[in-house]
Amino acid sequence: MKNDTKTNISPKNTLAIQASAWTFDRIKQMSRDDISNLSHNATIRGQIEVAELCQSILKTLPTIKNIKGKKSTSTSAENESENLAVEFLEKFGRELIELYDLSEKTARKLSPNIPKFTPHKFMGKDGFVKTGGKGKKGALKFDKYISYRIQNETLVFSAVKPKETSDILYEIQASLGDLPAPKKLSELRPDANVLGIDREPRYAQYFSDFDEAANLFKLLIDKFAPKTPRVSN
Repeated sequence: MKNDTKTNISPKNTLAIQASAWTFDRIKQMSRDDISNLSHNATIRGQIEVAELCQSILKTLPTIKNIKGKKSTSTSAENESENLAVEFLEKFGRELIELYDLSEKTARKLSPNIPKFTPHKFMGKDGFVKTGGKGKKGALKFDKYISYRIQNETLVFSAVKPKETSDILYEIQASLGDLPAPKKLSELRPDANVLGIDREPRYAQYFSDFDEAANLFKLLIDKFAPKTPRVSN
């Protein structure tokens, strides 16, 4: 596909907007895990005021206890693995934004024959990874993702943690013919949205290694998304 539209995402400007957008009231409405992730990511980006605000709010939250009333000892290790997954996914997502035009405007322009086409915002509105609905509802212990939709294709790269495990799994969702070892999403995640935009079954493949999943997702993005035009000097 050819692309005549330049991406309008500026990482530097986005980061500046992000820092000013995080207010006490806004962060207070977030879950404990999301506040922890925000604090971690803000520290990485040098947004010290945001990180300190997150930490001050975390100190006011009730201590997490297990059924016997004792403090949980696994929370720290699990949060660390989740933070790393978020960090990997966000860094990878930003790299793709530099290489491809993943804007909603361009996706809509290149999908003229799809009725009621609704493009995906590749990353969250504040430049972070998105939180999956199943993670919000508790069907998964952890669910963060980036996604791209164009024409009849929806590509999703998720870092998930099923309830029965403490390990992070990396999930790629795509059409049947685009995955090396596809399984119906309904078999992997019975509670997920198992139909695509064309009402066909959704397929997915799991990886325990981030780089393997990232390599496949980049190949899929390269297949469907237009590249960002290079600016000549």
